[in-house]
Amino acid sequence: GNLQITGDSPRNLQLPVATARFLRDALDLPPKRQTIIDGSSDTNDMEMQLKLAAVDGGLQDAEQIDAEGLRHTYLVYLVRQGVRLAELEKVFGKMTSKLLVSYGRFSPMGPGKPLSEVMVDYPLFMS
Repeated sequence: GNLQITGDSPRNLQLPVATARFLRDALDLPPKRQTIIDGSSDTNDMEMQLKLAAVDGGLQDAEQIDAEGLRHTYLVYLVRQGVRLAELEKVFGKMTSKLLVSYGRFSPMGPGKPLSEVMVDYPLFMS
């Protein structure tokens, strides 16, 4: 249920149960395996695994789905819930101020919320 990310912006993410189950099943990982993603990961292979999971999941235009698109839609999903823009780095790693400000257009009126006060499950995994 944890994803440890190393490199320029190290962080340890607690994955929601449904997300961890989906990734484990889609990537055929043993339940207890600890996966570490760093700069030496085969990004192309990860992209192909993602596309395969999308095809197997019956998603429309599965070949168009990529990590950057999922990252962007997840960022927007969190921001639309009102998460503080500065909190996004806890999930996504270092981001430029310019990029963070650009996501402000998706933010609702009012003060931002801490990450702990928004739904962090990726919408695809909620049912």
